[in-house]
Amino acid sequence: MGSSGRVQDVIVEYTHLQDAARTPTQATRVSLQIFHASRAIDSLLAHIAQYECIRAGRIPPTHWTLGSALMDIQNYRVNGSRFNPITKTEIDDITKSLLANRAAGLAQTEDAGSG
Repeated sequence: MGSSGRVQDVIVEYTHLQDAARTPTQATRVSLQIFHASRAIDSLLAHIAQYECIRAGRIPPTHWTLGSALMDIQNYRVNGSRFNPITKTEIDDITKSLLANRAAGLAQTEDAGSG
């Protein structure tokens, strides 16, 4: 997908986010807003990582995930800049927390299946 297509993906997600504000049920509205905001952030990070990867002469992956885009940005810089140490620590803490929660969820699934 070309650069303009990735930018369009971000715009589409923000449009969906705006549309979600008109959802009458509050719980559904908030869920949709969180979902579309997350997708917009994911699309934006993928666009940035793709652009920087190509700009640096590296071959980008065919598909970016939130994690792969974030790792690429952490490892290779954006426009010559890296995350500052505080932000890097926060990202590492979030990543560890997500992995721990995923592992706990898998353990619960296995426990439920063995009963």
